[in-house]
Amino acid sequence: MISATNKDTATSGFTDYLVADMSLRASIRQLAATYLAGRGRLDVLIHNAAAFDYAQKRRSKTEEGIETIWATNHLGPVLLTNLLLGAIKPAIEREVHKEFDKRFGKHKA
Repeated sequence: MISATNKDTATSGFTDYLVADMSLRASIRQLAATYLAGRGRLDVLIHNAAAFDYAQKRRSKTEEGIETIWATNHLGPVLLTNLLLGAIKPAIEREVHKEFDKRFGKHKA
């Protein structure tokens, strides 16, 4: 799920929720495409999807033929990050510049 508060409507508490099955690449690609079509920027990305079922006696595979826990816990977050990297890169660069300035003084970009 991606939760994004629209800066212009934050006072009304309006939030967009996008949901994806983190074990399915097609679902992740759709989520990223939907997000990028509606917004050009992403400030924070937190991965909190996990599948742990100790009671599961047999391995299960996704519709795409990938082991479910591996797809959900590892492949899904990496794919989502890569797809959204262009949107989050400016935020990363801003934070790096702020940290640099804090430690070493203003720099010229």
